[in-house]
Amino acid sequence: MVLLLGYLIGQHGPLRFLWALLKFGVWLVCAVAWLGVLFTRPAAAVALSVAWVLLWMLWRMRARVWALVWRLWGHRISVMIPRRVWMWHFQFNSWPRLVFRLGLVFRDGHGLSRLTVQYPRGRWTLADDDNGWTVVVNVLDGQSPADFIAHCETFAEAWGVHHVAGDSPKRGTVRLRAYITDPLRTPLAAPPIPAVTNFKSVLLGMREDGHQWRERLLGRHLFIGAATGGGKGSVQWAVIRALCPAIRAGAAEVWTVDPKAVEFAKGRWLFKEYATSPEEIVDLVEKAAALVATRRAAMAGGARTHVPVSGDPYVLLNIDELAACTVYMTKDLIDRFNRALGLILTQGRSLSVSVMAAVQDPRKEIVPMRQLFTTRIVLRVDEAGQADLVLGGGATARGAHAHLIPADEYTGAGIGYVHGDNRATPMRVRAGYTSDSDIDRMCLRYAPAPTGP
Repeated sequence: MVLLLGYLIGQHGPLRFLWALLKFGVWLVCAVAWLGVLFTRPAAAVALSVAWVLLWMLWRMRARVWALVWRLWGHRISVMIPRRVWMWHFQFNSWPRLVFRLGLVFRDGHGLSRLTVQYPRGRWTLADDDNGWTVVVNVLDGQSPADFIAHCETFAEAWGVHHVAGDSPKRGTVRLRAYITDPLRTPLAAPPIPAVTNFKSVLLGMREDGHQWRERLLGRHLFIGAATGGGKGSVQWAVIRALCPAIRAGAAEVWTVDPKAVEFAKGRWLFKEYATSPEEIVDLVEKAAALVATRRAAMAGGARTHVPVSGDPYVLLNIDELAACTVYMTKDLIDRFNRALGLILTQGRSLSVSVMAAVQDPRKEIVPMRQLFTTRIVLRVDEAGQADLVLGGGATARGAHAHLIPADEYTGAGIGYVHGDNRATPMRVRAGYTSDSDIDRMCLRYAPAPTGP
C-alpha cells in the first residue's frame, strides 16, 4: 500500500494526488448518504437521483445554456453587473486561459510533473470614465509589446467589448485599453473657434480616450487618406476653422486647390487663393513654391524658423483630391505640379508654408511623395492594406483597423487613425463635423479684411 501511494505521488505530484483523494472522499460520503436514504425513504432517493442527473446534464451543457441565456437576456444582465466585477472576472478567470491559447506564455521543463508555465502578469485598473479597464502587462523575456498588440481584436472578442487599443508606455510593458462602448460612436459638433490661433496645437476633434484631438500645424504637413464618404472634409474644415482668428488678423492664409469646385466653394471668402482648373492649380502651387524660395533667401544666415505675423503670414496649401493633380492632368502639368509640391514639402516646414492634402487612393504611383508628410491620417478605407500605405508598414498590425470603420456616415464619417511625431502606435480619433451653416458664419465673421483702396 505504501509503495502504491509513493508511486502515485511520484507520477502525479502531491497536490494532484491530494485533490484526487479529496474528490474520492466526497463521492464516498455522498454514496453512503444516498444508500441510507434509499433504504429509509425510497421516494426521496429517486427524487435526489433525478435531480442529480439533471444537474449533471446542465453542468455538461453549461456553455450552451449560458450562450442561450446571454443571447436572450445578455444586454439586461450586463447592465446589472458592475464594471469592476466584469474586470475581476476577466482578470482572474479569463486572462490565464486566454494568453495560454494565444501562445503568450512560456513552458519550461519536460513531463507533466516538471512542466512550469510562465504567465505574463498584468496590473488591472478600472477606467476613470467607467467605460472599460486598462491592463498594464509586464512582458516576459523573449517577448515584445507587438506580440500583444497584434492580438487586440482577439482580446476584444474574448472580453466582449467594442474595442481594445494597445501601446507601449515604456520598455518592457504593454498597455491594453478595453472600451466597452465606442466613445466615438456619435458625430461631433464642429470644434469651437479659439480666440487666438495656436499654430502648435489646433483642436480637430476627440480621441477615443476622451481627450481632445489636437495637432501641430507649424512646421508640419498633413496627409489624409480615406474612401468616399470617409470624412476627409471634416478634418480639412476643422483645420481651417482653427485658423479663422489668424486669417482675420492677417497672420494666416489658406490657399485652396479644389479640382471638383464643390467641397470648398462655399468657403471661398476665407481663402486668399482658390484654384479649380488644371492650369490654375499648377500656377498656384508654383506660386507657393516661389514663396518658399523667397523666404528661404530672406532668412539665409538669420533665424532658422519663420514666425507668422500679420503681413508675413503662415500659409496653408489645402489640396483636395490630390490624385486629380498627380495623375489626371497632362504630363507637362503633372511634372510641374510634382516638382513644385516636392519643393514645398521638403523646404516649407521651417518657413511657415504647410501642405494639407487629401486623397482617396494612397498608392505610391498615385502619391509618390506621401512619405514627406509628417502627420498622416487614415479614415475609413476599403482594404486593410491601405492603412499601411497611409500610416506606414505594420500600421494595421499595430491596431489601425481603418477598414473596419462603419461605412454609414453617421456612425463612421470622420473616424480614423493618426500617426505622427512621438507616436509608436496609431491613435483612434474622430474629427468634428463642420456644417454648411457653420461655414457661412465663418465667412461672415472671419473673412480676411479687404486690402488696398
